[in-house]
Amino acid sequence: MYTNNLDDAFSTFASGSTEEWVKSDKYMDYPEYHDEEYTYIEGRTIGDITAQVSVQGEAYSQYISFMIDRYYDGIDLIGMSIWIHYELKDGSGSEDSPVNVMYNDSTIRFGWVIPEKATQQSGDIKIGVWVNGTAPNTKAYILKTEEKIYTIHPGLIPGSGITQPDQTWFENFVVQMNNKVSTAQGYADDAQASRTEAAGSATAAAQSATASAQALQDNKDYVESQKETFVGYNRRETDIKYANALVGSASGTGRVNIGDAWEAPIPGMDISGRSEQFSTTGAQLLDVNAVGNYYINGQGNASSNNIWIATDYIPVVAGQQYKLTTKDDKYLNAVVPFDIDKKLIGTILVNLAQTKGLFTAPENAAYIRIRFYNDGGDFPVSMLEDAMPMLNAGATPLPWEPYTGGKPSPSPEYPQPIKGTGTVSTGANLLPYPYNDKTKVMNGITFTDNGNGSVTINGTSTGVADFNFTASSKVPLSKGTLKSLYSSPEKAEEVWCQYDIYDGGGTYLGTVQGGQTIQSDDMMYLWLARIRVKSGITVTNATIRPMLCLDSHHGTWEPYTGGKPSPSAEYPQPLDVTVTGAQLLDLTHAQGGTNGGITIVVNKDGSYTCSGTATNSDINVWFLGKYMEEAPTQFILKSGTYYKSGIRLFNGRKIIGPIFDGEFTIAEDTPVTGVRALQLESGKTYSNYTVYPMINAGSTALPWQPYESCTATVTLTEPLHGIGDVRDRIMCRDGVWGIEQQTAQIILNGSENWNDYQSTFNGLFGYNVRNRYKTQSFIFSDYYGRPKSPSSYEENKAAIDNYANVWIVDKRYTDVAALKNGLKNNPITIVAELVTPTWEPLPSDTQSTLNALTTYTGTTHVTITAGGPEPDVGLGYVMDTNIVIAELKKLIEGMQSAKS
Repeated sequence: MYTNNLDDAFSTFASGSTEEWVKSDKYMDYPEYHDEEYTYIEGRTIGDITAQVSVQGEAYSQYISFMIDRYYDGIDLIGMSIWIHYELKDGSGSEDSPVNVMYNDSTIRFGWVIPEKATQQSGDIKIGVWVNGTAPNTKAYILKTEEKIYTIHPGLIPGSGITQPDQTWFENFVVQMNNKVSTAQGYADDAQASRTEAAGSATAAAQSATASAQALQDNKDYVESQKETFVGYNRRETDIKYANALVGSASGTGRVNIGDAWEAPIPGMDISGRSEQFSTTGAQLLDVNAVGNYYINGQGNASSNNIWIATDYIPVVAGQQYKLTTKDDKYLNAVVPFDIDKKLIGTILVNLAQTKGLFTAPENAAYIRIRFYNDGGDFPVSMLEDAMPMLNAGATPLPWEPYTGGKPSPSPEYPQPIKGTGTVSTGANLLPYPYNDKTKVMNGITFTDNGNGSVTINGTSTGVADFNFTASSKVPLSKGTLKSLYSSPEKAEEVWCQYDIYDGGGTYLGTVQGGQTIQSDDMMYLWLARIRVKSGITVTNATIRPMLCLDSHHGTWEPYTGGKPSPSAEYPQPLDVTVTGAQLLDLTHAQGGTNGGITIVVNKDGSYTCSGTATNSDINVWFLGKYMEEAPTQFILKSGTYYKSGIRLFNGRKIIGPIFDGEFTIAEDTPVTGVRALQLESGKTYSNYTVYPMINAGSTALPWQPYESCTATVTLTEPLHGIGDVRDRIMCRDGVWGIEQQTAQIILNGSENWNDYQSTFNGLFGYNVRNRYKTQSFIFSDYYGRPKSPSSYEENKAAIDNYANVWIVDKRYTDVAALKNGLKNNPITIVAELVTPTWEPLPSDTQSTLNALTTYTGTTHVTITAGGPEPDVGLGYVMDTNIVIAELKKLIEGMQSAKS
């Protein structure tokens, strides 16, 4: 056992007669550092350290070994926290955690690696050893040595030296915490693996779960104890600033942007699902799907080379004002009135191009037909759909909405699907995928299946060319009204999709294409489906997304998922959590090329190098994609303000932002389908001229840095929904990542125990869900809207009343038997709030990838990529103390300036 006599202590140490040393796991261990020249701390006095030499400008190159008595007045210092405090001659300083800490029954030995800040000035610095923790009386315990003078010898310093405050103590603290978390997480992963991979072994799973729970609790207790000692020690103002700046929080929708992050694991994250449903007011009076190819004046007349198309008959009220608007003024239009017998009243009522779409239905008018024409050119019906025309009663134009029979929806006649975070499809696409043809060449036309449901077309046709989705295969379809949707190429009137429809007996019902529809009250079957290109035309990179769906689908194109919503157990979908640094441009997989005398090579760090003599100023070398809609690689710029340099960006044929470097703003999320090199000076020779392209968020250019990212993928088998503040969430609970479901998606198919309450309200039926779903609550329903309150029974509405009934009012059904039969043929989907939320831990491999996510120093973006409405994201992150202190200094200086 050591004494307080220095000579005796070293003699005992040299003789090897010491007791066994135990390594402390509270501190970092760097066995590469060692120095047998120990400095003994006797009482409160640090011994001689003149043999230790440090030179100005050194960094982590000097290691000093210390020994100190383990017990002071009966208090065991190994249970406390040891720190080395130093102060420079200008009064600045910091604290370091010791390393290589070992102890026996009487003594503690530890080392100090002198940090770069301590050596930035020559001259004497003050050092002291401080010990802090909790005393037996639960008060803060602090023990200090007397200050010791240590000399930093002069040295040559290149540049301006080191100016930022040191944060080694914090790095050590975080690493210690991470070590504890990793140990605990290992048990947690083992428990999850036992649960999912060895479910048959109940004993193994129980043992692993017990170990996991104990390790996580021990970790929590340890972190809390360290937190108390850490904060208890930091009583001085500067230390309090450090302590309060450790963890920050941020939030956003779909994306979180932070500018003061430290490179560290993400302490916490909450991804809250949202639900949305396209509801209508019934204000839209124009059914674009009912537009027919009524050609007026043949192919035009003497005054105008036009093709006119007219709508079906639209009921109107004589003397009532109406307003017609379109997305742009591309199409001229006119109104033709008819009486109750659909006989023409006079001539064209008004030229809407002159009256801004406002007109009054004349006396005796019962119907109108609206005639559109494209001034000077052909007019395919699909182009009218793109114009988004809106016809509503009154003089004020109302926002566009799809036609739903002049009545609000969702309704039984016009259901609207419920989309939650993660929703990729509602099951509306009835065209099976994969297609029969893949890459196909026919009559000069090349069709390319892009592997995602879209087809790209190139070439000049020498005859009619077909690409077959199906070939003589009988695909069952739902009864109802079928229509065709597809994104139109430039020559929409010469390239189209068509679907041959038959009934159950094999009788041909007709072909669905363009604005045509086919209706049947019985099952229908798709026999042959194709893309057809007319003979004698040239098509360049025309990419279309074909879709066959029921007329009730008013949404956009979606992939084929077997006629079922996705995500689902049959069609799961990924939700990606991606963390990137300030650089948003990923060129790590990009290819260079040669053009205009210049060869461009894309380097591994994302920069690109130019060599050669430019023969023109516009070097057409693409890194990613071209003008195509489907680029080989693309990324999404979310709405916001950005600054770019060193590249040009394209979305299709449209350039994004300025041609050269500068700030730009985009109003909606935009895919970047083309990335192209900068223009070079014609006639100039370039030799390994390197450009460092950059896209960063904000209105000013940030310093270039390579692209950094990490992604964790969560596989969803059902969407994350939200009803008001009630949200399904991906979150970390007690160290375990999982999904908390606060809602449930339910399919009502007639098998439920429905009750008839028509004596209370005509058409009212209820299904009791007591103790499962919350009473007096709104729900989402694809067939029924929301009432004024959960207990105000209204036609074509649904909610959960105070009797715990999921209620609907549907006057089409006269009794429970009719209702059950109707639900059997047309099941209803609802989303309701659970009384008791459920919790499902994510698989162990997903746990690991989520735990591996880290923020990046300075600017960090956390982006959630999934189908459906974007989730709300809450993020806890480790803050960069240097940035925080700099901001605090600016704030204080500003306050001082204002005061003076």
